[in-house]
Amino acid sequence: MITKKSLTLTVFLVFCAAVAFASLPGTNTTEHTFCVNSKTKVVTYAKSGKCPKGNDPIQVGSVGPQGIPGAVGPSGPVGATGPQGEPAKTSFNLLLRDGSGKLVEDLVGDGYVYKDGKYWNLDYETGKFAPNFDYLYPSFFDSSCNKEPVVLLNTFTLPSAERELERLKGVSKRLPFTLWSGDSRLDQSYYNILSEAKVIDNRDVSTGPEWYEWKVKRDIYQLNTQLDRCELVTGAFFYVDAISKANIDVPNPLPAPIKWSRS
Repeated sequence: MITKKSLTLTVFLVFCAAVAFASLPGTNTTEHTFCVNSKTKVVTYAKSGKCPKGNDPIQVGSVGPQGIPGAVGPSGPVGATGPQGEPAKTSFNLLLRDGSGKLVEDLVGDGYVYKDGKYWNLDYETGKFAPNFDYLYPSFFDSSCNKEPVVLLNTFTLPSAERELERLKGVSKRLPFTLWSGDSRLDQSYYNILSEAKVIDNRDVSTGPEWYEWKVKRDIYQLNTQLDRCELVTGAFFYVDAISKANIDVPNPLPAPIKWSRS
């Protein structure tokens, strides 16, 4: 006599067997169908995957939804440094060599070489280096415009003058400056903006709150190259307190001729 208790036990045992069968190696990726008789609760294996009428299907071994990703593991050790790339390559994928066949190193662009913390222009025909520089247009404390050069900061507020000074300091780290007036250099020396240079406020603000009412504490002059005369600067409100001549050792020329090649 089949009792309800024995039927339940039978269903449980058969179901456990089905789960065990589905979990065997090589079978856990395949879905298996078992049929449970709705009246007798007898479980049978449906080889075809379909259950007859009056039976409820049970799928065993089907792939469930993907779980939550685990935590990211610790970073691995830093790999070894790769080999150093070829020097002196340009955007044209060419190599620059001097007249002796030696590769020109420290090339940072077509015709520009970085040596001793400065950028240099390279003359291809002669192999000589020329300093790459920016210009400082000088003003003067004397009315003849020939001594005591000073660099004006052509701004109307102290914050903008300080920003301009910081820009000049940054450029001075890469490029020397030359004092320039009109179409000619004042001398052959190069200058640096010193790191300790400060903005000097030359305004006499007691004369009024607006810029057009200001007078200056110290007169400053500029050379008018078109009229060839030294003139008073009415808006000399800020200037740099320190510039210095830069000692530049020009690199030795390279053996000429300088030429490009692909190898």
